[in-house]
Amino acid sequence: MTTPAIAIISLWPDEDQTWEYVLRLYRECGVRRFSVMFSAHPDSLDIKDKLQIFSARYIALRQKMKTEKLGLGILLQSIINHAYRNQPRSPVTYQRLVGLDSSECENCYCPLDPGFQQYTREVIQTLASLEPDLLLVDDDFRMLHHPPVQVACACGLHLELFASIAGQPLDAAAVSLALETGCDASLRLAWEKT
Repeated sequence: MTTPAIAIISLWPDEDQTWEYVLRLYRECGVRRFSVMFSAHPDSLDIKDKLQIFSARYIALRQKMKTEKLGLGILLQSIINHAYRNQPRSPVTYQRLVGLDSSECENCYCPLDPGFQQYTREVIQTLASLEPDLLLVDDDFRMLHHPPVQVACACGLHLELFASIAGQPLDAAAVSLALETGCDASLRLAWEKT
């Protein structure tokens, strides 16, 4: 029988159910390593409250798992967010991701925003302080496919960075046109670096 390298689990809504599930996977399937999902994208619940609740539950579960000699890590499931449709606009004021067509993602945030960078730093430092066996960052941190934004971010921060790399300022429409019409490789490379 092949056992998964790491089983992804949740601490919500009930800690006892989570522990029963862990024991079942361990006893019936031989799973010895687990990673707890944590969604850290800014939303309506204050992140300090969310981290405090998560931390307490994580520590309690880790203590139980040590008795069975099981490993426990953290999967940082979401930080920029996945752009779920039909979600209300978050009250968070970080720079939203902006498309080349000026569309804006309601609940996804630009990683160049200094406030968002500080927020991300605090989240990761707090999670790392829990000393997980591993800390894995989910793929929402890439810049593609955050509807309606499809290809990277063209907010003012990104356009300014692009101009410094490319050596020429272009607005979002000009960048879009240049990329669509087969611009020279150096311009495409400069855009990909942003």
